Amino acid sequence: MKDPRASSQGQPADLHRAVHLHWDLISLHKQCANRLLCAHNIHIGQQSLLFMLKHMGACNQKELARALHISPATIAISLKRLERSGLVRRVPDQQDLRSNRIELTQAGVESADYAEKVIDQITERSFEDFSAAEFEQLISLLSRMAANLRVFRDNLQKKEESSCGK
Repeated sequence: MKDPRASSQGQPADLHRAVHLHWDLISLHKQCANRLLCAHNIHIGQQSLLFMLKHMGACNQKELARALHISPATIAISLKRLERSGLVRRVPDQQDLRSNRIELTQAGVESADYAEKVIDQITERSFEDFSAAEFEQLISLLSRMAANLRVFRDNLQKKEESSCGK
């Protein structure tokens, strides 16, 4: 007898529902953040740069990209936009005058603080009617999912290293 929960691809329909709910949550979070941040001239995706610069302090583009797990070229346009907006500035690196360090301006610090409040507001709103037990259960389930994906990522990395001769 066929599992009534199974989709036409043979996977449980609940799995597809969970995946779509996850995507929907990410999309809704971005939409809320975008609406709140745009009012302060912070564009979607820039808040991660602001947060990281606030946390790390002045750093070069390569260090910032590494901390965000993206390429330096990927953040170049965002950094230029932040610089034009007066939220970051480039200053000469005292150890290597050929290089620049990127740091938040006072307006950048204020924008990072505002963006952090926005993310906190969205997060609080997401969980506003959860009981303590439901929240703990969610933490447990998300922790298991993260652990599963870490193992998967590590296995992929091992395969990649062995096939690339590293």
